[in-house]
Amino acid sequence: MRPYLLLSLLLSLSCFAQEHSLSFGVDYHHQQSSSNGVHLSYQWQFSESFALESRFVDHRTIMIQTNAHQHFIKLKRAMVGVNFIREINNQLNIKAGTGLGYLVHSDKPSLVNKGSVSSYLNVATQFRFTNQLAVEFGQTSYFDNSTLNANHNLYAQVTWLFSHSKSAIIKPSSTKRAIKQPLEAPPNPLPINASSQWQIQLGAFSQKSYAEVLLAKIKTTVGQNNHWNIIYQNKLHRVVSQQFLEKANAEQFLNMLKSQYSLSGFLRQVK
Repeated sequence: MRPYLLLSLLLSLSCFAQEHSLSFGVDYHHQQSSSNGVHLSYQWQFSESFALESRFVDHRTIMIQTNAHQHFIKLKRAMVGVNFIREINNQLNIKAGTGLGYLVHSDKPSLVNKGSVSSYLNVATQFRFTNQLAVEFGQTSYFDNSTLNANHNLYAQVTWLFSHSKSAIIKPSSTKRAIKQPLEAPPNPLPINASSQWQIQLGAFSQKSYAEVLLAKIKTTVGQNNHWNIIYQNKLHRVVSQQFLEKANAEQFLNMLKSQYSLSGFLRQVK
């Protein structure tokens, strides 16, 4: 299957991704005879631990030794694969991936055929400076069935992250009425009191940045900016409402969130 078909499939799945990232990097290959290679990659992350990635690599000129002769060949490669991600903390991730590479260009087909397919393995460490900016350092090992054989690239890349909303994602309202502006208060305002015993939880996240994304969406969609906040409890960042004096009022408010905004949550009792 050609990589273009796989890329088309990935694009069709992009609407289901919880986080997207676009990266530009520089590659170092020990057999490169001119300047370092460069690559451009795009990743669709569907959960905290799983992502799909496509990458285009311009290896520039690579030296190949055959018997007593040296050959210089220019290669370009398209890659599609999966990544498995382990979060160390809010800023540091470790990534391991595998997939297939497809040579889209070879100026010496007698040595390395254009269109040949190879497998690859990738290991990397990513450090996030902000919710939108990260750097990554890693190694990609290619396993070509040609005169290239197994070869290895070290790389460094800068990554731009966007549209991340891991876990609870606000869906469009199922009602036919379009909400043109955020509502400052729900219909029939309910009594809210800081000394009461019930509140609504709409999401819980290991990373605070994801809770902040959900909180911003709730405030934009529902309004009531002073009625929602984030609390840290049992190693999770929880997006909760202020407290209600009566359980019945909290249930009424939760039902309104479900019917008008398609927001799912549950009641929690504050001790």
